[in-house]
Amino acid sequence: MTTKASKRPFSVTALSLLMGWLAFAGLANAWAILNDTYDLPFYYGAVALAYGVSAGAAAVLLWRMQSAALITIRAWMILCIAFILMFGFSMGDIVQGGLMGLFGFAIFIGVIFAMLDRFVKRHTLSPTPEDSAQ
Repeated sequence: MTTKASKRPFSVTALSLLMGWLAFAGLANAWAILNDTYDLPFYYGAVALAYGVSAGAAAVLLWRMQSAALITIRAWMILCIAFILMFGFSMGDIVQGGLMGLFGFAIFIGVIFAMLDRFVKRHTLSPTPEDSAQ
């Protein structure tokens, strides 16, 4: 008998590993921000911590091909948007193109996230042949 994990597509494996790396980066940034390595407010560290935790949960759930991965991916996407807005509005002088550049980047990220959402939904919510036979 084959398991659902053994039928995990390579693309889902790659996404899971990428999310694991992003989890590590988010947690490392949270640690650095919360320990005053950077001169950033506390809430940046809190959002970085939530980003790392959500990315880690998404990595594990994607690896296991569980449908809850879609929820954690969506939480991670919301936190990404929060970071973009926080940095865009607080450090607007470094954003190329000003607010219009930030708006264009947000649209680009929205399209990428919509495709990612569709991909995860298709790969984690679709039943396997063993599920259909039961």
